[in-house]
Amino acid sequence: MSVPYRIAAEIAASPAFERSNDALLRLDERLKSSPFSEGFASRADFHEACATRWMQGELVHLEDLVLLDANTNRRMVDQETSHAWTMVRMRRLARRRPIEWLMSDEGILGLESTRRARGGADDHELDELIYEPDWNEAQRLLAWRTAIGEVDKLPALIGAAVAWDQWLRLEPIQHGSARAGLMAALVLRSKAKTKHHLAAIDLGGRHAKYRRAGHHQPSERIMGFLEWVETAASVGYKELDRLSLAHKVMSLKLTGRRKNSRLRELVDLFISHPVVTVPMAAKALRITTRAADLMIREIGSVPRELTGRGRYKAWGVL
Repeated sequence: MSVPYRIAAEIAASPAFERSNDALLRLDERLKSSPFSEGFASRADFHEACATRWMQGELVHLEDLVLLDANTNRRMVDQETSHAWTMVRMRRLARRRPIEWLMSDEGILGLESTRRARGGADDHELDELIYEPDWNEAQRLLAWRTAIGEVDKLPALIGAAVAWDQWLRLEPIQHGSARAGLMAALVLRSKAKTKHHLAAIDLGGRHAKYRRAGHHQPSERIMGFLEWVETAASVGYKELDRLSLAHKVMSLKLTGRRKNSRLRELVDLFISHPVVTVPMAAKALRITTRAADLMIREIGSVPRELTGRGRYKAWGVL
């Protein structure tokens, strides 16, 4: 069942819509002038990927995901972490490419090719076992576009809510329900509602109280989406505050250092990654693990040690 225009219009006039819309706009405006916007976006990709897989019933450790992305993981990668890494790559591609291409059928399927890239001689056979050959993606995509087109004259946030809800209902891309939050974020970007960031819808959903269910009424599902957006913006404010304070404190260690000091690069690494290990820092800064370990200790207590272990350690800005 699609979302009736009348219900969507009524929600657009509600206090809940005003709160979520204002929260989203404030976060985007703050990121416009923030020196940490790039670091915020990088960290958001990791957090959103973990939240998306959590919504799918998969628990992904943030540390494992970051290490896989940096190619410094020392153990076998499980399927859940691999799925989350695919979402990270999708979001990065979505931030790089023009929105016109991303919202086209070619772009939507282009993002999907990132997910289906497997590598191996038995790919075709594997696809036939996993994907139903009669799944009409073109027809489902058309139905999805029709649904969001019906509320095109309403505010962008309502359009994104309908896009999210209908993506989950229609599942245009087979086994692609996890893409719902990303598609809603792309709708917001296409309507210039989020000019300076790609919204982390599922991150808001992980922290919010509402849990979507197919038997919920359309109005209830849309209101739940608005709660997710408002919560995601609130999480974003706190993240920016943490990054700003952490950078200020860590920068005290840079006083008197030469401009090309590697310690500056280490500070930037902590700002752009939620988890940093010694091998990861050594690879990123092109130094020895011994030097990386000494620099992390030198930078002070702001990056907290996260593992509590003596042998294997990881640090992050909390």
